[in-house]
Amino acid sequence: MIDSKESLNDLEIKLQSYGFFRIHQSYIVPFKKIEEIKPDNYMKSYNLKLKDTDEILSLSRNKYKILKDMLFD
Repeated sequence: MIDSKESLNDLEIKLQSYGFFRIHQSYIVPFKKIEEIKPDNYMKSYNLKLKDTDEILSLSRNKYKILKDMLFD
């Protein structure tokens, strides 16, 4: 995790060309580090696991659709 004084919107724009993807209103992650995507316990949204970490991050339903298209193109 990195703390920054910049807004996530600004960081998202800057990091997009370096392979980062905004998975949720609170998270921007490196696309190549995505290891697994699974539905959450309530089947209303999704959880994402990154390589080399045990932390589980929330993936919004809207971002899931975009990410799915990116992964399978």
